[in-house]
Order: sequence, then structure tokens, then C-alpha cells
Amino acid sequence: MPKQTTMDERRRAVRRVLASQEIRAIVRTRQGLAEYAVANLGPGGALLVGPPLRPHALVEVVLRAPSGPPVRVLGRVAHAREAEAGVSFLHRSDETEDRIQSMLLDALERERGRSMAASAPRTE
Repeated sequence: MPKQTTMDERRRAVRRVLASQEIRAIVRTRQGLAEYAVANLGPGGALLVGPPLRPHALVEVVLRAPSGPPVRVLGRVAHAREAEAGVSFLHRSDETEDRIQSMLLDALERERGRSMAASAPRTE
């Protein structure tokens, strides 16, 4: 039987700056929709780069990656500064957290594959 993990263990799991900007977010606010680059992602939240967001605002975030289905989650803007906003995810289920982790790990694997290919010696 697989070991159950606690919420804190899930939050401490893989979290990394995504330099490749492969994961994007569509954010719905009362003012409308806007697209954001995801600079940092974890099961508990994300650092979004794009149009300004108001601190403490409730937002709906749809995370999209090149592979796999989008992940939709409700969030609250924890902090915002110019073009960056930290969004804390609310009402997460284990399934949603697992899908976010999977999305993140897939992006990291693609990034790792590209960096390995770029550093491989060329034969001509």
C-alpha cells in the first residue's frame, strides 16, 4: 500500500524557477482575462509574470503546459509588485496537487532534455 503524504510534504516537494517559461497561466479576475508566464510553480501556488494583479484579489487560474490537460484552480493574490504576483492556491484537492506536480515535473524533464542536447558534443 502506498504511503500517504501530508499537505506539508506536498508543499515541500519539487518547486523550481521555470526559466523556459513553458507553463503559462490564464487568469480570470473581475476585470477580465489575462495571460501570464509562470516563473515559479508548486502545488501551493505560483509566481506569475504579466499584467498587474491586485493584492488579496480572488482569481481563477488555468495552468497550461505543452503536454497534458490544463489545470484549473482558485487562488488569492498573496503579494503583487509591478508585473509579478504571487498567487496562493485555495481549495486544492490531492488530485489537483498531483496534476500540478506532474505538469511541473514534465516541464523540468523537457528543460533537462534540451540542456543535455545543447551540451552534447557535435559530430560532423
